[in-house]
Amino acid sequence: MTVPEHTCPPTAGTYFCPTSGALESACHGGFDTCCARPDLHEPILATTEAGLNPRRRYLVAAGHLLLPDEPQAVHLALYVWNERLGAWLVGVALCGRSVEGTALFDGTGPSCVACGAYRTTYETALAREAALLHPPAGRTGARHPDDTAENGAWGTVWLEGNWRWLTSRMTTPEREYAADRVTAWSRVLAAADGEPGRPEPDGLRWWQGERGAR
Repeated sequence: MTVPEHTCPPTAGTYFCPTSGALESACHGGFDTCCARPDLHEPILATTEAGLNPRRRYLVAAGHLLLPDEPQAVHLALYVWNERLGAWLVGVALCGRSVEGTALFDGTGPSCVACGAYRTTYETALAREAALLHPPAGRTGARHPDDTAENGAWGTVWLEGNWRWLTSRMTTPEREYAADRVTAWSRVLAAADGEPGRPEPDGLRWWQGERGAR
């Protein structure tokens, strides 16, 4: 008899376990007691707003826009702390659709198939970010010197914003400063991936070589 492949329910809690250094899920059983420090487990899919770390990004379930032609689906979106507003903000769905601006913390699980296709990729990336908050004890210096709130903030701007438009509003020295911060943030991720020689992101300094830079 063929054993059916296990499928986690949409609301299954995936988290990063610093002890094992891997993504795990309570749905599979035993993982909640896999180590002596379950209190360090970092959730990837946030099912409650309590206790979230402003230095991190999370996945959340988010409802579809209440428009007549909008597909009836619950999406997955990034949940990011906005320092200026002092609030958590829901981003665009992983599938690219706009969603309602409030995360669903009522136990509703994502149902959008397109978002689900990107879920593993995003979980892996967010686990890498969580790992930076819990570096291996054997790593010299514990935390990477470029792992600062400012560098992380500029890294989020690079990922989530319209980088070219934003930096086009700056002077050239301001652009270079912002790009340097993104480069520093990129070095942190490269070190975590074991690729210390990784070049800075493509297109970061788009203005270099262009005429008319202020």
